[in-house]
Amino acid sequence: MTRSIRKRLQFGIAAQAMPLVLCVIAIFLYLPSLTSDFVYDDHFQIVHNPQIQSWDYVQKLLFTDVWSQKGPEHVGHYYRPVFSVWMLLLFTIAGPHPWLWHFSNALLHASTTYLVYRLCDSLFKSIAAASFGSLLYAVHPIHVDAVSWISASNELLLAIFVLGALLTLAQATTENKQSWLALSAGLYGLALLSKETAIAILPVFPVVCWFTSAEEGEGRVRKRKWSTLHIIVLYLIPAMLYLAVRWFILDGAGLDEGKHAYAEVVLNSPKILVFYLQKLFWPVGLAGFYVNPLVPSPTNGTWLTGAALLIGIGLVVWFSLSFLPCCPYRKLDPGKKGEAK
Repeated sequence: MTRSIRKRLQFGIAAQAMPLVLCVIAIFLYLPSLTSDFVYDDHFQIVHNPQIQSWDYVQKLLFTDVWSQKGPEHVGHYYRPVFSVWMLLLFTIAGPHPWLWHFSNALLHASTTYLVYRLCDSLFKSIAAASFGSLLYAVHPIHVDAVSWISASNELLLAIFVLGALLTLAQATTENKQSWLALSAGLYGLALLSKETAIAILPVFPVVCWFTSAEEGEGRVRKRKWSTLHIIVLYLIPAMLYLAVRWFILDGAGLDEGKHAYAEVVLNSPKILVFYLQKLFWPVGLAGFYVNPLVPSPTNGTWLTGAALLIGIGLVVWFSLSFLPCCPYRKLDPGKKGEAK
């Protein structure tokens, strides 16, 4: 066996083993959580919740809000049937033993780490980039609350289904397989049924479609616009179905008793978004709960924050168009239309 063949073989083995190593790291980091007990909402959602302790309640879990065990006087705001059924399934296996529940969260975290690896590899076509991205995801302290707190497993379920939807979308647009698109839309529907905040992921799907589409040649821009429009419509279908079912189950939007006016929410959203971005890029002073005082009217800080977000988005788009290998329009060679250098 020649040296070059041996090196390629070793590289291939290392590439196949890397996702497994990263998953082991993701689990190992959270082994200390296995000694923890149930806390906060765990007592109400697991320990004292008869609905997740018997399969006789599975129909109720599917057609009521996640806190319906509180009784008919409770007004529901959260429709998360996938999360409820997950807890029912897990109680069947783990019972009232907290260490098994914590271990299940560690397994979910390892699963998301693997999907991050696969998605990065699909987008960047680089094992090194995929390894670095998934390792950063596995060890990032921003995930401590979601992984260590049992009742936050809905966040992990949401992440798994969203990453699965993005990965299958990337495969569909790269290989032009319609069946993958249907699977992707279905996975996004499961993400919505795990936690309602998955609705915010909608704009990401056309972006991933745009970056991974393999169309080339003249008329490429027009084709891509139509493709992106189709993707937007495709993922609006499960989103609209979810909102309709949610409206029916909760007898309304579930926002009727909101503490803040819509104008106040819109006004303070940039500030809150920047706050969490700061925690993401500089994870210092992390906590389970945060207090962000809201401003009732626009201030200089409001305008500056909004401008900073727009500039940041512009820089990300420019960087993507200029440098990322997954971008189809990156530095096109004038002599070879439709081919990136």
